[in-house]
Amino acid sequence: MVVAVARKLLGEMMSEISERCWYAGWMLSAEYVLWQAVVEGPASWGHGTISEADIATLKALWEEAGGWIMFDQFGPDDEVIVANQRWREIYKIWATSRR
Repeated sequence: MVVAVARKLLGEMMSEISERCWYAGWMLSAEYVLWQAVVEGPASWGHGTISEADIATLKALWEEAGGWIMFDQFGPDDEVIVANQRWREIYKIWATSRR
């Protein structure tokens, strides 16, 4: 799969899960909650569930895309790709701040 296609599909999948669970195209902190499910397994979220099938698709697209999608409220694009290593650093800060 072409990286650009994987990135587009990853963003669409993340948005679809957010819409299904919250009736919002991109719920606040969706990128973090979805990554937490990728790391920890299926989870209830809003009015729905992040399933094993969702996680398998997210993982496959993440690997193909070479990064994770983040919502960027200040940039010219709503969604930006963050390289894997940088994403792990960002996620760790977020997860630590929630304790």
